[in-house]
Amino acid sequence: MPRATLHLRAPDPAAPVALFAQIANAIADHIRAGRLACGDVLPGSRALARDLGVDRHTVIAAYTDLEAQGFLSTVPRTGSVVADLPRSAAVRRGLARQVGFALDP
Repeated sequence: MPRATLHLRAPDPAAPVALFAQIANAIADHIRAGRLACGDVLPGSRALARDLGVDRHTVIAAYTDLEAQGFLSTVPRTGSVVADLPRSAAVRRGLARQVGFALDP
């Protein structure tokens, strides 16, 4: 599978938001806007870290955060892949109902 090309601005170290969160938010925005689709393979952590001028662990933290939110999934021998958002959102809604915090009526 070819890797998606991300056009992200380097995170701002002076911003009050952590660097990994800035990266995660930018990628999530790309997914929400449709610039990244289900099944798109994101750049490897080393390549993205080099492009953004940040430590590799910062990119790994961003990818981990996006996976926890349901935006990404990790596929062995492939990397981080954009998840199927409608299904992921439905799972979160179902889980929210189970714990008593329904996200929709």
